[in-house]
Amino acid sequence: MNAIEIKNLSYKQVFKNLTLNIPKNAYVTLMGKNGIGKSTLARLIIDGDKNIKTIDKVGLITSNPDKQIIGKTVREQLMFYMSDNLTEKQMKSRINKVIKDFTLKDKTEKLQSIVA
Repeated sequence: MNAIEIKNLSYKQVFKNLTLNIPKNAYVTLMGKNGIGKSTLARLIIDGDKNIKTIDKVGLITSNPDKQIIGKTVREQLMFYMSDNLTEKQMKSRINKVIKDFTLKDKTEKLQSIVA
């Protein structure tokens, strides 16, 4: 069973008919030169696309530590990562879902308890 299935994904000039299957419970690292589409692919998987089917939760950790911890709280950090192309209502809904799914309710006001 696959956790992520991508079939014939085309996006701008970055991907043309990309097909990729990631098995359930797999840990995957996207590696390559700057500008080849690693972050773009991760964003499309997280944000959703009609050619992408996911059955598991998907998270993203960037390789640049300056971009990993932006907010002063867990809620602010989640808002930073979800700020692109979402309305405030959509963002709040997704943040609340993440907080619930990852049982972060008691930790939403402190970032240190998550990253320490």
